Amino acid sequence: GSTLTKLQSLTLDTEGAFTLGTIDLADASTVTVSGTNAKSAATFAKLGNTAQTYNLSLTATGLKAGLTTGAIDAGTAAVTVDVSGVTGDVTLSTIDGDSGVTLNAKNLKGDLTNAASAITTAAGAISVDASATEGAVTLGALTSTGAKGDVTVNAAGSLGGVTTGVITGH
Repeated sequence: GSTLTKLQSLTLDTEGAFTLGTIDLADASTVTVSGTNAKSAATFAKLGNTAQTYNLSLTATGLKAGLTTGAIDAGTAAVTVDVSGVTGDVTLSTIDGDSGVTLNAKNLKGDLTNAASAITTAAGAISVDASATEGAVTLGALTSTGAKGDVTVNAAGSLGGVTTGVITGH
């Protein structure tokens, strides 16, 4: 069968529902996905892997019918997730980047769910921008265990409310 595990860069514009099912993008470094149609949606299995040594970036825009991901893991590097341009709901599984995690959901039109899943970093900071979101933002535990382990959450002007799990940082 086909495998996409070695794919590092993916740019996708979908007018319907795009799904990779159970296919992991284990070597992903840059994933950009967009779609302007009311049926535009994207579903990804796992992005990255625990042994990864380079940054991982996920950027999504449009996607009125939503974005769903499995675990996002940049190993010893950093993760940046930008869903600020998404017009539908976003569901993210665990996000882990030992050098830091940035989640930009500013102006997100739909709901953002990270629920029981967690956002973690071993050596970096966690930064979440949920300002001016229109839907509800529900995040799991935000855990930074490193010496540079600041955890910041900006929820200014959020209309749907922002809820987090336990926040652990320095």
